[in-house]
Amino acid sequence: WLGESFGKLSRLENGIIALHPIRQPVLPAVLGAIDQIAPKAKEKGNEIRLSGNQKLTAVFDSKWTEEVFYNLLDNAVKYGNRDSAVTVSLTEGEIYVRIDVINEGLRIPEREYSKIFQRFYRGEAVKQQEGVGLGLYLAREIVRKQGGYIRVAGRPEGQTVFLVYLPCQEFSKTTISVKGC
Repeated sequence: WLGESFGKLSRLENGIIALHPIRQPVLPAVLGAIDQIAPKAKEKGNEIRLSGNQKLTAVFDSKWTEEVFYNLLDNAVKYGNRDSAVTVSLTEGEIYVRIDVINEGLRIPEREYSKIFQRFYRGEAVKQQEGVGLGLYLAREIVRKQGGYIRVAGRPEGQTVFLVYLPCQEFSKTTISVKGC
């Protein structure tokens, strides 16, 4: 797993991985990631819930964006509470589609929000758990290279939410067309 992560990181940073974002439905990439994480979630007693508008489309590379969702779900299960829900929510915006991955468990301190997407960063509360600090970095880079962005937030209910924003339209350097999602 570690070697595979380093390989992906190296190929992405050196431009060997070519992303091919096209306008397509978001749901298949989300469901692909859910299918991959389902055995691990079941073992920990986590239920994965899907909510929101399941007919949304955005501009993204399906294979690599599924990898983003898998990394976020893997973290939600790994660092979340046992026997709790992990929710994936899809929301339409004017220029972005937002996909939230929400879990209950270890809250990320606000002072670490800007650090957790750095390569090899491990939060203070999780340094003793499995992981090397590449998943969120890879997720951010994949989303960024497709014209989107990712961020993290805490909720008063004790939940952590990762918000992925994927563009609704392709943007060229000379024209910007905003038609909504």
